[in-house]
Amino acid sequence: MNKKVIIIGVVILILAGVVLYFASQKTTPTTNQSVNQNIVPTQKLSTGSDVKIVGTVVENITEYASVDGPAYLNVRTDDGAQIRVTYSPGEAECRNMGMASTGFSVKAGARVEVYAKVISEKELFTCDSTAYYIKTLTTTSGQQNSGNNQTQSAALALDFFAGGSIFGSSFEVKISGAHITYRETTQGGAKEANKIERSLLPVELDGIRKTISDVGLVNLQSQDFTKEPLVPDQASYRITVSLDDKENKISCGIPPSGTEPTTKCQKQIDKLRLKLNNILGVNIY
Repeated sequence: MNKKVIIIGVVILILAGVVLYFASQKTTPTTNQSVNQNIVPTQKLSTGSDVKIVGTVVENITEYASVDGPAYLNVRTDDGAQIRVTYSPGEAECRNMGMASTGFSVKAGARVEVYAKVISEKELFTCDSTAYYIKTLTTTSGQQNSGNNQTQSAALALDFFAGGSIFGSSFEVKISGAHITYRETTQGGAKEANKIERSLLPVELDGIRKTISDVGLVNLQSQDFTKEPLVPDQASYRITVSLDDKENKISCGIPPSGTEPTTKCQKQIDKLRLKLNNILGVNIY
């Protein structure tokens, strides 16, 4: 009996020892691989340097341009970074206005190559040099290179002047490429009353081109002042227009205040005047 008790006790001790042994062995769980291991960290842009990036346009922000604000692309690069590409700075000076026209025409979803100056960790700027560019990369669907837009814009040039009265107001509009400048003076040109300088939106530029084409401005004849001389202190239009390699210079008297245009010259120019008023939000008269 005593032997059985001793044997049972020994067995219990052995089993207890085995249990304690395995309990004391700590197994190290397998470490899960980081889900971020394969993501390439975004390289910080060096302020002041010139860089080239390639990516997809997420959005083209243009709504602030109508109130002299900036216009810019939000571009997602191939490594996942989102970069702002400012191509029109609003009221600030831009030395690369041709590229501003290109920027306005870029659509969301387009693949682009951008060469520009770094002005902050997440922003590029194309206005400091004509060497900078935004290039829409050609796709298999036949998407055109954005350089075509710049060529099209450069085909239009306009120098529009209305005024000349000694005591009245004078108005001048200049368009070169996609850039428009408006200047209003009073007191025979002695005092500047208003000035606007900004980029034209593609829809605005197309509208002006269409108006010039529809009224036949590149073929319009000037007023024959030998047959219809100006009355004393009558204001006049003086226009130089270049469209699609055709240039024309036009001089025409402005109808006296309160009267309707009577000559073909006055009627056709009046349509352009109204178009410019609508785009600029001014009152050329």
